[in-house]
Amino acid sequence: MAKIVTLGEIMLRLSPPGYERFLQASSFDVQYGGAEANVAASLAQLGHHTTFLSKIPNNSIGDAAVGTLARVGVDCSHIVRGGDRLGIYFLENGASVRASSVIYDRAESSITKASADEFDFDAVFADADLFHVSGITPVLSENARDITFAALKSAKEESYQIMEQAKKEAKAQAENTVKETEARVDAMLAKAQEDIRMERENAMRQMKGDVAELAMKAAAKIIGKNSGADQDLSLYDQFIEEAGDPDDSDRR
Repeated sequence: MAKIVTLGEIMLRLSPPGYERFLQASSFDVQYGGAEANVAASLAQLGHHTTFLSKIPNNSIGDAAVGTLARVGVDCSHIVRGGDRLGIYFLENGASVRASSVIYDRAESSITKASADEFDFDAVFADADLFHVSGITPVLSENARDITFAALKSAKEESYQIMEQAKKEAKAQAENTVKETEARVDAMLAKAQEDIRMERENAMRQMKGDVAELAMKAAAKIIGKNSGADQDLSLYDQFIEEAGDPDDSDRR
């Protein structure tokens, strides 16, 4: 499974029960969420390793927000704690032809006051496969914009290092493959050359034997009588000695 990093704001969501309007509500249901936080939570439940980056107040409300993500398997170890408040949004659920309605109260939230140097991006993006951030995060504030750009730069550098490492490994593998292929080709050529040499020697030996036999028959006809075994061997040895075949020396 992939290692995925997300960066953004997690907020407190307050909603009237069911499909009540804001004007009708005397209480609110509590949930925690945000675009990037929801992505991290969803992917974690699919088995991926997800890390959520943000800055969240160091109070009970902040603990509840972190706990919501941690319960579904999101890595919250790189979340920075501090700041004055968690962003809030009010959601009125739509019904039939009535659309849902959202009211945001996120000004001066912790993430908008955070700074890039509060995050250890080198550690966060080590071995990361994907980085997800939405378009809303960099426009929350100048600080949030700087954090987003710093995260993108670090992710790009990590990606470059991964690609460079992949190139090196691919090059080394290719070089090893070429060396192994050359060694196999050399071995095949050496065997082929040895086979050719042996075939040549066998052919020469067979040819000399055939020629010697013809020479003995011709000599027998010339002297006008059939040669005996001793005479045949003498003629053969004489021919081989003149032909210079060292491999037939055992016939003597």
